[in-house]
Amino acid sequence: MRLRRRFATLRRGVLLLPALLPVLILVPLLTAPPALADSARLRDATGDMFTVEEGATTGVAAPDARIGDMVRVRFRHTRDRVVVRARFVELRPVGRRFTLWVDMRAPGGRRTTLGVQARRDDRQGHVILMDAHGGDLTCTVRHRIDYSRDVVTAVVPRSCLGDPASLRFSVLSEQWGRRLHFANLDDGHTATAPGPLHWTGPVRAG
Repeated sequence: MRLRRRFATLRRGVLLLPALLPVLILVPLLTAPPALADSARLRDATGDMFTVEEGATTGVAAPDARIGDMVRVRFRHTRDRVVVRARFVELRPVGRRFTLWVDMRAPGGRRTTLGVQARRDDRQGHVILMDAHGGDLTCTVRHRIDYSRDVVTAVVPRSCLGDPASLRFSVLSEQWGRRLHFANLDDGHTATAPGPLHWTGPVRAG
């Protein structure tokens, strides 16, 4: 199974390769306010990453992890594009792989997954865009990983998403170490361990 398919499964609630984190019945410490226009913002706590070992069924809090720890995320939905901008405590071109995953859900349930991924041989990164079944979508998506500013930006043409009237967003980051045995994860919506997807309110096209 190709890696991107495996991570599509991850973003639908199944955790890493192929482990499941238990559903934590906790009240999220951070919630996204309803979107009133064409944008939504998330402010995530720092020091809230979790380390997951390949094959494990639980995650361990990693309060000292900094690389890939989200601070703020903004989602903009305009008449012709969707813009995602995520700021982190720290981004560095280290480890085997870094990915920012963004799920987008349109009215009626249509789901699209966006990934901005950097690897050892591709530190400036590339884009993954998939439908709900993990199939590749052919679309020109612009992106930038700015290590000097600890920011990742992606711009998706709205037509690639079916020109939805509104979208809800869910976001997760993952930073792998030197080997693909451990990854640090951060759910941008909550300070608890990643589990079921959290969503913003609907963000209308404006």
